[in-house]
Amino acid sequence: MVLPPRVLDTNVLGRLRLGPRGELDVFASIAALEAAHSDDLAAGAALVRTATGALSRWRMNREGQWDRFAAANTACCRAAMDARDSVNPEALVAGTLWPVREVYEPLSTPDGAVIEMEVAEQALLMEPLVDLFIAERLSSVREAVATIHAAASTGRPVWVGLAVSLDEPTALEGGEPVAEAVAAIAAAGPDAILVNARTADSAGPAVEALMRASVPRADLLRGVVADAFDRWPNGAVEEHTPRAFVQYARRWMETGVHLMAADQGASAEHVAAMRGLIATEWK
Repeated sequence: MVLPPRVLDTNVLGRLRLGPRGELDVFASIAALEAAHSDDLAAGAALVRTATGALSRWRMNREGQWDRFAAANTACCRAAMDARDSVNPEALVAGTLWPVREVYEPLSTPDGAVIEMEVAEQALLMEPLVDLFIAERLSSVREAVATIHAAASTGRPVWVGLAVSLDEPTALEGGEPVAEAVAAIAAAGPDAILVNARTADSAGPAVEALMRASVPRADLLRGVVADAFDRWPNGAVEEHTPRAFVQYARRWMETGVHLMAADQGASAEHVAAMRGLIATEWK
């Protein structure tokens, strides 16, 4: 039986006040994190992502927070878990992993052995508090495969999100065509592959390439996570209201995606709008 697509949560980090360099003061934000997760769940999100993407070992060391690495990751996982248990116990909690170095900068990606070591440390820390892992914003096949291997070593399912280029959305940030990258990454054994698009408009070509890709598993989930605005060459940003974003989500749904989310710039109202779309139009 073909099931309707599931709506994921928004990017709760984008809805919280950050520090002067964009860092999150986790311990001052736990209540706000839990409230944001709760809002998304109440709106119909089937999964919430922990606010741990920016809490890798390398980033925590850079911010002089090396001694808070374990406590910060654990606190964020507990905030998501407590919200889930309170609002919708059937929802999933995904431990969020970002690139171990700079996001959207494939040239900064270290060797696979370094990726596996650093991802495994963070994933093993979160494993008791999450249902699965979602590794987001990965720019190349090499980075994705190493991350999958490390996260899968915990025994939890692994979902992987691939960062697509703003200039050429049918290719990853590292230059590899989406369809070819998906075929190669699927062989590493993830349970889901999603495209991460930094504009709602660019998500369309990326989703089409994702759905065309040849994969070895019929049960591999595919999806899209797109920011709820478009960026223009002159630096302007066009925000998409929930009603406007649903127009994009409708087209993704028509391609057959299993998972979809409005990410940065979105609110719980975007989640509710997509849930309404599925309830009224999915066939």
